[in-house]
Amino acid sequence: MSASGWLTQGPRTVEFERLIADYLGVPEAVATDNCTTSLQLALEMMGVRAGDEVPVFAVDPHVEAVDVFGWTVDPDDRAIFLQNLLRFEVTDIVRPISLPSERACKAWDGEISMLWIDGDHTYEATKIDFKGWSRFVPSGGLVLFHDANDPEIGPFQVIGEILEAGGYRELLGINSLRVLQKVAAGA
Repeated sequence: MSASGWLTQGPRTVEFERLIADYLGVPEAVATDNCTTSLQLALEMMGVRAGDEVPVFAVDPHVEAVDVFGWTVDPDDRAIFLQNLLRFEVTDIVRPISLPSERACKAWDGEISMLWIDGDHTYEATKIDFKGWSRFVPSGGLVLFHDANDPEIGPFQVIGEILEAGGYRELLGINSLRVLQKVAAGA
């Protein structure tokens, strides 16, 4: 741990990893210091390798709304999103779905190996997203929640319910990201 309180590499991190592995009953645990590294490890665990093209479906209705943090989003955000897809040349990988999540999942019929939930962060919306989309996550698949460490908002509350109900285990949490793995079919 650095003087700032952030997790870094070193002997204390090795000890932290050992404690987490022991707590979870697994042979190893790996601590990372940023979300990018955490996501890369999650992809590696799922067998995704460099050069693999994995489609990313981005579900967002792009309607005017105010989230739990007081941030306003509006239809202009869709234009910015599409411009960024062009700018970073990922239009062949990222596939926008401009529907409310609840409607989009009704038309979905494929497996989702890694589900990222980052909606408006209310309890109700997070619960709807999880309930609607988690049925497509296979055993061993991952569900990632953003802004998931604040007990006052939806992701934290929904994760508590998921873990209490069983069928998932928490793999890791870093900064505002928490990752669950489905361990039981039908969960």
